[in-house]
Amino acid sequence: MPNILQSLIPSFGGKTIFVTNQAGDEVFANARFLKAEVTPESRPMEHPVESGAIITDHRIILPIEIELSAVLSSGDYKDIYKQISTLYVNGTLLTVQCRAGTFTNQLIKSIPHTEDAEQYDAIVMSIRLKQVLIAQTPATSSVAPGVNANSASSDVVAPASPTNSNTVNRGLQNAQAPTNARTTSAQAALAKNNAPAGLGVRDLINSGSNQ
Repeated sequence: MPNILQSLIPSFGGKTIFVTNQAGDEVFANARFLKAEVTPESRPMEHPVESGAIITDHRIILPIEIELSAVLSSGDYKDIYKQISTLYVNGTLLTVQCRAGTFTNQLIKSIPHTEDAEQYDAIVMSIRLKQVLIAQTPATSSVAPGVNANSASSDVVAPASPTNSNTVNRGLQNAQAPTNARTTSAQAALAKNNAPAGLGVRDLINSGSNQ
């Protein structure tokens, strides 16, 4: 008896779904895909306000998910299944090409399949992929202390004052005793906030020094 699933797969029009690795080489090429279900999705970010209403002020774009329905024929389903399992275990990033477009950085997240007597000598498999979003962190500022950030590269950001520059390359710093000017200034600020009515700041500082 001929394989019913194989007879249901359209043979006209050629192959329209391709899966390749990062080098552009097609993987599990002998798998016959029935369909590709591509799901672009976003998530509106909602929060309540004082009136009790729920507002949406922005949304985030979620990774694209793709589900490929494939039939593995009896002649080579063991080899094809092994290839798919290896890509799944290794976490290989794949590219899916179909009529709608090309979808890169797809990771196989699950590979369920069905085997029963009605399918005879073929395996129906669902290959579920999810896009991996790769983020890039900004580089550490390389502007030397005292260098104006406006004269440096536009990709580099540095504080206007050199005293606020990056301290990563300065190493461990020892604490320094405050100078007389800094001590007098700090005492004056403290005395001003705590001075009783009618008592001058200088008088309060002098009285503290005599104790």
